[in-house]
Amino acid sequence: MKVLHISTYEKKGGAAIAAFRLNEAMNRYGIDSKMLVCRVSAHSSENPYLRNARWIKIKQSFLSHCSQLFQKYCLKSEFVFSLGHFGIHISKLPEVVDADVIYIHWINHNFLSIKEIHRLLRLGKPVVIFMHDMWAITGGCHHSFDCKKYESECKKCPDIHRDLFRNIVSSTFKKKKRLLSPYKNLYVIASSQWMSDCVKRSALFGTHFLKTIPLTIDLDVFKPYDKTEACKILELSPAKRYILFAANGGDANPHKGWSYFKKALSLLNKHGVEALVLGSTVKEEDKAGLPIRSMGYFRDEHSLALLYSAADVLVVPSLAESFGQVIVEAFACGTLAVGFNVGGIPDLIKHLQTGYLADYKDSASLSSGIEWALVHGNDADLKNNLQEFVRQNISYNAIARQHVETLKRCISDLSE
Repeated sequence: MKVLHISTYEKKGGAAIAAFRLNEAMNRYGIDSKMLVCRVSAHSSENPYLRNARWIKIKQSFLSHCSQLFQKYCLKSEFVFSLGHFGIHISKLPEVVDADVIYIHWINHNFLSIKEIHRLLRLGKPVVIFMHDMWAITGGCHHSFDCKKYESECKKCPDIHRDLFRNIVSSTFKKKKRLLSPYKNLYVIASSQWMSDCVKRSALFGTHFLKTIPLTIDLDVFKPYDKTEACKILELSPAKRYILFAANGGDANPHKGWSYFKKALSLLNKHGVEALVLGSTVKEEDKAGLPIRSMGYFRDEHSLALLYSAADVLVVPSLAESFGQVIVEAFACGTLAVGFNVGGIPDLIKHLQTGYLADYKDSASLSSGIEWALVHGNDADLKNNLQEFVRQNISYNAIARQHVETLKRCISDLSE
């Protein structure tokens, strides 16, 4: 079986990292698996990528500028939104033609258009849309939050304040329904029960839902390290208790819950406690006198595993979360997590067993969860819970096996 994973990025962003790891897991399992990406992390990459002609780069730059204008002038909030009307033709590339199964991961930023996904479906092979967010089942938003319009037709989008563009959102939804929904070789896999339920309720792909399969991580990399040694390497104090907030651009993205995190910190007994922020640089004026240290960006997974091991608790106050990849990374390193009871987070954080589920948008509840984790972080039974959870549910072998068994059924069904 030859599997091709299609992603805009190779390792930039959570969805791309998840796709990269799934590809790696399948290869270790014995499957001939490749990634086809638009933009690689380094030109030494072994994955095939599009060596775009100059005119394609100009086109993508222009479309990116148009998208930014749309975001700025037509959306009511800081919202991730992609219409998906433009992209690159890839259906005739040798990697695509040679594949037995095609996985579509996060393909926005003008990589694959809806029309190009249609062309991939016309090849007749199993095409699996892996739901890293809600874009595939909406008229363009990547998270609908409280909006349920994707269950019907995405009419009168509440996040767009210009009627003309509201109509474009509705027509985008109808375009997906016309070009994608009729194909029986289209399958949908989601990483959490919450996302699976969203797919089942959607007007687009409700009948195409296949299975819920979590994201995977490499347990040879993400594993517990001695806290004292980890702190020494990272130039942290082993005597302090560290609260980790990890999200790319998290302090600037309101959906990552930064304001709730800061409020929760202010309610804590802060003696001997320091917050570590990974994925962004917090300005001094934004720290509001709280013990917050910016850790910047970690480019290698080993350093990331050391940081999780140095931390006493990971806090994920996201207001929307499809899965929560950082949570299982922390679990694998023996660190409890605290997060709001929303999205895919409850699939991972089992209250008072693998962490603490706080009431949604409640900073006081979040603060109570952090205090609980600081008290119980070294409990042997809780640490065993974390290790057992990732071994059974998240390991490369466990996840690759689920995908392969599922794909074999898809191929068998289409051949009948």
